[in-house]
Amino acid sequence: MLGSIEYLTELDLKCNYESIIALRNSSLENDSQVFYFDPRTIHWPTYIENYLIGTKKYLLNEDLHGVPAAKKHLKTLRNIRWLANIIIGVLIWRLLIAKSQPARNLWYLVLNLAAKFVRFFRISSTMIKH
Repeated sequence: MLGSIEYLTELDLKCNYESIIALRNSSLENDSQVFYFDPRTIHWPTYIENYLIGTKKYLLNEDLHGVPAAKKHLKTLRNIRWLANIIIGVLIWRLLIAKSQPARNLWYLVLNLAAKFVRFFRISSTMIKH
């Protein structure tokens, strides 16, 4: 199945934004009305999603019934990755604070600044008259 798209993936296309602008400027007025192409108006996330669904359905002739389950699985994996990164970051930070005096001083500085920030906005919010 993947052999059918191998040709498309191995092409060495040299296309850049300037060449698209030059092509648009060189086309006739009637052509630009019929064949409108301005890449700035494309919503790329939607375009890529439709491109991939079309590839799966029409080029690879696969069934689309598993797509919602696959999206849910990917979302779960993404959440697991974020959670693991946060846990690893907190563990590394805790080790740094426990072993390093400069890291501990930096942590106390951040907490002190955050407390001053909260105190400032608490004071300024009570000064507002309605």
